[in-house]
Amino acid sequence: MSSIAERFKQARDEQGMSQYDLAACAGVSQQTVNAIEQGRIRRPRNILSLSRCLKSSPDWLIYGFEIGEKEPVKFTADPQSMIDAIPKSLSQEAREAMAILIKMDSQRKDSEVAAILTFIKKISD
Repeated sequence: MSSIAERFKQARDEQGMSQYDLAACAGVSQQTVNAIEQGRIRRPRNILSLSRCLKSSPDWLIYGFEIGEKEPVKFTADPQSMIDAIPKSLSQEAREAMAILIKMDSQRKDSEVAAILTFIKKISD
C-alpha cells in the first residue's frame, strides 16, 4: 500500500501540478507540500484545500481508501495469487492488462504504473 507521501505526489503529478502550483492553489507554502511528499507531515491540517486542488478525496489521500469502502486488499508478496484473483467475468484483454499492472507493481515500477493509470483516466473521460 502506498504512503500518504506517495499518494500526494501521485495526485499532484496526475493533475500536472508542480509543488509551487499546489501550494498556491491550496494557500500553503511550497515547503509544506514538500514536507508532505517527503513524509515529514502525515496529517496535513490543510487537507480539505489540498484535496480540492488535487481533485482527490481527503480520505484517499490520508488513508489510501474512501471511508465507507472496504479497506483495500493488502497486496501479498505473491503477484500470481493476485492475478489468479482477477474476476473471470472480465474480458480477456482486461484480465491481461490487470495482470501486467500487477506484475509491474510487484517489480516496483511505480512511475510506469502511474503513467499508465494517468493515461487510462484520460481516455476513460
